[in-house]
Amino acid sequence: MKPVSILISVAIGAALASAGTYALTRTEPSLTPQAQTEATPNLDERIAIYLNQDENAHVREEMLGFLSGLAEINEGILAEDRELIRQSADRLRVGDGSGRSMRQKAPEGFVQISRALRTDFGTIADTAMDAEFDELQALTSNTLYRCSACHSTYQVLPERLRPKVDPASQE
Repeated sequence: MKPVSILISVAIGAALASAGTYALTRTEPSLTPQAQTEATPNLDERIAIYLNQDENAHVREEMLGFLSGLAEINEGILAEDRELIRQSADRLRVGDGSGRSMRQKAPEGFVQISRALRTDFGTIADTAMDAEFDELQALTSNTLYRCSACHSTYQVLPERLRPKVDPASQE
């Protein structure tokens, strides 16, 4: 199997995992968050990150941007278009700062993966004009492995599903 086919397969897998996570967190709207938690045992052992609607939308937009950028980078590698690779990776090198409140809620490991991902895109952008295409493909593959690591470790859930802490149980 060609490296490009593997890259596309991993990207599609990451997208499906994200969609699957979203589908798994959907439950009957008539149930209260407590009843939803009791009715749906947590079979997903990933670390939950509870976010409000705006923060959740930010994470979704970022992930879709990463997937689109990776697809563009991959297209650039296939077409041997160094400028497309550089521009696509450069756009993803730095966030717009809108995720600051979300980062305060996120576990340190999630934040570290996010920073490393941005660094990876910066490296791809910085080397796009001079590196061999197989090197650019390897950098892109390593970036996708970070996506996979994050998706296999963390799940984003609505704040309304955060388990309530009973003050009596903390004594």
